Parts: sequence; C-alpha cells; structure tokens
Amino acid sequence: MRKAAKRHVLVGVICILLMSALVASALAASTTQERVAQPTGTPAVGEDWSGTILFEAVRYGKFVIKALNLRSGTTTQLTSAQYNSYSPSWLPDGVHIGFVSDRDGRPEIYTMLADGSNVHQITRNRLNEQSPSWSPDGKKLIYQIWPEEGSRLTLPQLYITNLETLETEQLTYGPGGSYDPSWSPDGEYIVFMANPDGHPDIYRMSMNDGEIVRLTHSVFPVTHIQNYAPSWSPDGKQIAFLSIRKVATDIYIMDFDGHGIRCITCGSKALRASAPTWSPDGEQIAFSSKGDICIMNIGNGEWNCLEHTVALDGSWNSDWR
Repeated sequence: MRKAAKRHVLVGVICILLMSALVASALAASTTQERVAQPTGTPAVGEDWSGTILFEAVRYGKFVIKALNLRSGTTTQLTSAQYNSYSPSWLPDGVHIGFVSDRDGRPEIYTMLADGSNVHQITRNRLNEQSPSWSPDGKKLIYQIWPEEGSRLTLPQLYITNLETLETEQLTYGPGGSYDPSWSPDGEYIVFMANPDGHPDIYRMSMNDGEIVRLTHSVFPVTHIQNYAPSWSPDGKQIAFLSIRKVATDIYIMDFDGHGIRCITCGSKALRASAPTWSPDGEQIAFSSKGDICIMNIGNGEWNCLEHTVALDGSWNSDWR
C-alpha cells in the first residue's frame, strides 16, 4: 500500500511539473512578442501633418462618420445622425468613401463622395454586413457577414464580391468566425482576425491560392492575449494590429510574415488605443484614444492627440488618406 501511495504521489508531482513547464513555455512565448522599443510618451511638436482622416463617432446615440482635415484641424460630419453609419474607409480612387449604414433597415455597404454627397448602395443582401475592405484596383470587396437570425451558425465569415459581375463567394469557414479583413496594397493577400480554436489571432490569406497562414499566437486564455484589427502598411511590408494583454490594449507592429512583433504604445499610460490606421507615407499611425484622434511617429515613439477635434463621446475606426 505504501509503494502504491508513493507511486501516486510521484505521478502527481510529475503532472504538476509538466503543467508548470507548459504554462512557463506559453508565458515565455508571449514575452518574446513584447515591445522592443517603447514610445517616449512625449507629445510631438511641429508635425507637418497633411491629408484627411475619416473616423466614426457617436452623436445623439447614433454612429456618424466625420472627416478630420489635419492641415486645419477642423472636422466635418459627413453622415446624418438619423441612422447609424460607421466603418469608413477611403476607396482606392481617393475620391469616394466606403462605409456601413443601417439607413435601409439592416447594415449594408455604401459609398459616398468625400463631402458626404452622392450616396450609393453597394450590397443589397439584407444581411448583417460589416468591415468592408476594397481591393487596390477597386474591383473587388471583402467584408464579413453575420448569420441571419435563427441560423444554426452564430459567428461571421468573410465574403468577397466582384463589383463588376456582382458575384459573391465565401472565403472563410469553420468555428470561431472571421473578422476585420484588410487588403494588402498589392492585392495579393488579406489579413484578418480569426478565432478557430479559442485563440483570437491574426491570419494571412493568399488571394491566389487561398492558403492561410497564422501570423500571431495568442495562447489565450493562458497568457490572456487577444490580437485583432490588423492594418497593412502602405508598402505592404508591415502589419499593425491591436493586442489585449491582460488588462491593457496596445498597438503592435509586425513584419509581413509575422516576425519582429513590437509594441509602439506600451508604456504610454495616457493612451487607450483603438484600431490603428497608417499615414500615407507609412511613417505614422493614427488611432483613437479617449475620444480624440492621436497620431504617433513610429520612428521615435512621439505622439500627440488632437484635442477638441473629435466628439466628446468617443471615436473608433479610422482611415487616413
């Protein structure tokens, strides 16, 4: 009996040691992804910003789309607060803006001119469509669709529509859902967030052969990491994304292949980052923090928030052109 008891104790000790080793390994893996260079947190001075940032804000309980002119610092509301309009993005022609709106009763994808006029409905599927991303040539559109009410499926998948033929094809399948597609500047790939195994991570899909590659490894919930909202750099060499690590949400950047992950907002306690968007030259990243649009210089980590340019009740997704 004593020998049997000793064997049980020994087995228990071995199991505990193995579990400790696995957790330590997971934590070590996440630590290698932590920041290489922290921002200084010092507001940038004398930045010669240009261009226009689109963003969504809440007005009278509804999402509206606004445009921030970086040269003058003024904002213009482009959509009415009578209905929800959100997820704005510049089309490749630099003249039109794509967005999602429920003005027809259900979320559909629309376009409008840069001044908010000439609104045109793109999709008419009567489904819950979100997060549109246009191909660089403007001929194709990728977006996520949430299943209809009553469907046995409960999570969204990605679809692609040929805007010339209006043919639509489903791109992703499986459990966990797929979200936040972003098209590479050369049109060869998309990146998106997926959660097939309970680990919210960034994936890359080839638009030529459909190959999917996992770029981040969250090991959630062991390390309490969730990665989402990816955005390509203008040269296609880097991807910015949001990462929740324990209680903090920060912006990280990684190389095209998932290597070289580094945090650019870690250590800046004054910031609460939202989905990032790149400047046209790829040297800065804009995001929303506490209701203001902030801009960070990637090279030196200096940042500045443009106060009083955004609605006090908050802003979210943005796009810079």
